[in-house]
Amino acid sequence: MVRRWGRRSEVARRVRATLALLIFVGPTLVFVGATAQPASAEGGLRETATTTYVVDLAAAAVHVTVDVTATNTTPDQHRGNIIEQAYYRGVIVVVLSEATNFSAVNDSGASLSVTSQPASVPIAKEVEVRFASNLFYNQTRVVHLHYDLPSGAPRSKSLTRVTAAFSTFVAWAMGDPGAANVTIVVPKSFEVDVVGDSTTMQTDEKTVTYSATAISNPYTWGVAVSARNDTQLTTTGIDVDGDPVVIRAFPDDRAWGRFVDGQVSKGLPTLIDLIGLPWPKGIR
Repeated sequence: MVRRWGRRSEVARRVRATLALLIFVGPTLVFVGATAQPASAEGGLRETATTTYVVDLAAAAVHVTVDVTATNTTPDQHRGNIIEQAYYRGVIVVVLSEATNFSAVNDSGASLSVTSQPASVPIAKEVEVRFASNLFYNQTRVVHLHYDLPSGAPRSKSLTRVTAAFSTFVAWAMGDPGAANVTIVVPKSFEVDVVGDSTTMQTDEKTVTYSATAISNPYTWGVAVSARNDTQLTTTGIDVDGDPVVIRAFPDDRAWGRFVDGQVSKGLPTLIDLIGLPWPKGIR
């Protein structure tokens, strides 16, 4: 007699101190059949993963790919004439709540089912990719998950911006300790700050790549990427009481440029009147 139960690769929450996100991984038993009983929890799901973030200025998005190799390491349990087998239906990846355009394939290119639900923190959600067939002991499945982090509107709550002048986003790791890797690819036109855990940098003719391999603690690993190219800022010149003033703004936020234009046009003459001193010549 064979009894089988499914185990769900589940991320309970991800709350990192510097990014407000941290991961605790805890598989939950899902029973199949009213008489099925759980065996002792030995082994689990071993996951090797590489997460790649690519900034795409033309698409105004960060394209993300998560390549996961999952192996069921939970041995079958033999109890007399009963064999108890634990299996996994898929893998779960935690992403930002703004993530969209999900798709997944296996190693042969066949499409896989992808569903999502809110995570325990409002800025994240859990994405489940189902295997083409249940994953039993000593079996391995490969999953390639693709999704986008679209650029948020100016002053929105989105953590992602992708413009020619400024791009920023948060990058996380997935996989077991020592088996998690992250790659971040940014156009070479940017000056980049990567804040958080350590990465190594490589450059080529068009891009700069930041990498972290064999991450020892992927459940808390994370970085915030901030990239700027001031040559792509919009530039507006105005004259205030004979003094030239240059206003620079992000190309996707013309409303802010107009607001500052109005404030400077009214504010500088008022400031000069209040302090009784002329605006210094040559100041830009």
